[in-house]
Amino acid sequence: MNTDKKKDGITIITSSFIHSQRSVTMAHLSFLRKSIGVILALVLMTGALFGQNNLVISNGSTVTNSGTIRVKGNIDNTGVAGATTIGGTVELKGTTGQDIGTNGNGALNFTTLTATAVSTKTFNVDASVATALNITSAGATQFAVAASQDLTIGGTIQNTGGAGTPYDFDNSGAVVIYNGGAQSVFTTTYDGLTVTNAGSKSLGGSITVVSALTANSSSDLSIGANLLTVNGTYSVSGGATVTGGATSDLTLNGSGDIASFEVTGGLSDFILNRSNVVTLGADLTVADGFTITAGTLAVNTSTLTLNGAVTSSGTLTSAATGTVNYNKGTDVQNVLAASYGNLTFSSFAKTLPAGTVTVAGTFTPGASATHTITGNTFDFTGATQNVPSFNGATGYNNLTLSGAASTKTATGNLEIAGNFDNGGGSDNAVTLDMGLNTLVIDGTRDNTASTIKFAGASNGQLFTTGTIEYSGTITQTIAGGGDYNILTFTGTGIKSIAAATTVGTNNDLSVPAGITLQLAAGSSTLNLNGTSNLTVAGTLDNAGVIEIGL
Repeated sequence: MNTDKKKDGITIITSSFIHSQRSVTMAHLSFLRKSIGVILALVLMTGALFGQNNLVISNGSTVTNSGTIRVKGNIDNTGVAGATTIGGTVELKGTTGQDIGTNGNGALNFTTLTATAVSTKTFNVDASVATALNITSAGATQFAVAASQDLTIGGTIQNTGGAGTPYDFDNSGAVVIYNGGAQSVFTTTYDGLTVTNAGSKSLGGSITVVSALTANSSSDLSIGANLLTVNGTYSVSGGATVTGGATSDLTLNGSGDIASFEVTGGLSDFILNRSNVVTLGADLTVADGFTITAGTLAVNTSTLTLNGAVTSSGTLTSAATGTVNYNKGTDVQNVLAASYGNLTFSSFAKTLPAGTVTVAGTFTPGASATHTITGNTFDFTGATQNVPSFNGATGYNNLTLSGAASTKTATGNLEIAGNFDNGGGSDNAVTLDMGLNTLVIDGTRDNTASTIKFAGASNGQLFTTGTIEYSGTITQTIAGGGDYNILTFTGTGIKSIAAATTVGTNNDLSVPAGITLQLAAGSSTLNLNGTSNLTVAGTLDNAGVIEIGL
């Protein structure tokens, strides 16, 4: 009786067939035994080539396909060094895991690749899909990119079957590259995401990039009304852009410096939660929420415009030529304790930090006079700066002017509710020119090693530290009531000590040519203390008392 069996389409002749043929000769039997050996060898070879219903591509082969190839097992390209292109449609229908390519071998390029059964299909080699990558089955079907492999998409990534977890792109070093024209970026988590070649790659939903986001070669990654989260590197080059807008959100997590962070078109919400420095490479506008949870945002020489709420437990910095614009159109907006280049306020109330706001460039304060200033200090640190009026009749809380050999010019009346320090904690040689403007200080005053110039008729202030210079070209009344450290006269006209006023100085006093020092009749007094000298090159008009050497 013939008990032949079939396996995978190959007939296997069993020993029972031989025993049932009792009339065969020994020669025939020998021949049959040899034939069985050959057939068994063929079976073993066939199992090696086609076991698990694999599609096996050997070195030097060519695959031409304009139809459909359905594969239940793996796609093997053992020993193939170069890329293999398979046109048409390749359908992966296995219900157990399927491998696409043999790790370490050449790339596999598909036109259309689909999954029609529930299992994980893993790209073990670099691969590309020119037209469509699609999952047509429900369940937990996945296309996975193995660690350190690239998957290049020229067309679309789809999930028409509604699979619950359709794509696994977050293995370490796995990169998905969108290199077509206008494309939709599939919503999932990527370890590496690259967009390249001209055309807008628009997020189909919110995505996370774990290790590396790259935009190059004139491509555009459009965030749209979605959240883009980047935990790794962020690189935009070669004329590429990342485009946001009024509904676009972006979060930077993780660690590592970002040397040039650019988003064209602005953002709705921006969150920095990163342990390193992120430096703006272009201007950025944030329409709604701006938050630094951790890390440093360096404005550099760009302009950062903040139109909404501002919170931070991190650090904000700027180059001297950079600008931060607190531009909210309603009351109230927080201002961060930071080192600014140029600082601009909209004409609405701000809440200043209970710390120091440092300005190295231009401060444009807006028109509001209802700012909250409790505990705040403004420090102007630039080489040559204007110091504007601020906050109406309340003015600054504490005001410090610093920067070695720097010059500050008051562009309006300066009201200081707290303390004033011209020269700062390091006693820099700072010159403040008040011009005709008034200086009102409710707290302590310090002018050590610095100079304050007054040019008005009666706007002078007495300081016991530093130098006070009366620099006007009109008649000026010298403020009295104590001893100046150094008192100097420049300009022209009359420097007048009014009746019932005592003016003292602890150093020499000179009256230059073109200037008249006038003491009014009555009890006006000028006291030169210690070894001080009075030198007159101009005019001395004394109707009071001058004491030289007390």
